[in-house]
Amino acid sequence: MIKKTTFACMVNISLFLLFVSVPGLAQERLGKAAVSDEELTQAAKAHVKIMEIQENFQQSLREAGPDYKKVQALQEAANKKMTQAVEEEGLELQMYDKIIQTVKADADLKEEFMRKVKEFQDK
Repeated sequence: MIKKTTFACMVNISLFLLFVSVPGLAQERLGKAAVSDEELTQAAKAHVKIMEIQENFQQSLREAGPDYKKVQALQEAANKKMTQAVEEEGLELQMYDKIIQTVKADADLKEEFMRKVKEFQDK
């Protein structure tokens, strides 16, 4: 039962990552011109925070062991933190998703996005 719960938790995270990283998934693509530099910066800052939350969540899962209630609480907390990270940067989840989709579909924009991500990781 615990292994199924941990697996389900990992599937949920994977689906979240898939949802925000696959171009055109259930949403229309935005053109490069539709993503302002400010929005790209906001998304990059949120992305850095999300990556950190995911890393912490993975570590917490390893430490939680087979405690179903603890795993469930960790998952809920991680989801809430990821949502807050996006909103704290001034974006709605839907807009963040669209920006990430656009970044994945446009090589030049992806390069600029990754430059910004690296810049915020180094701070």
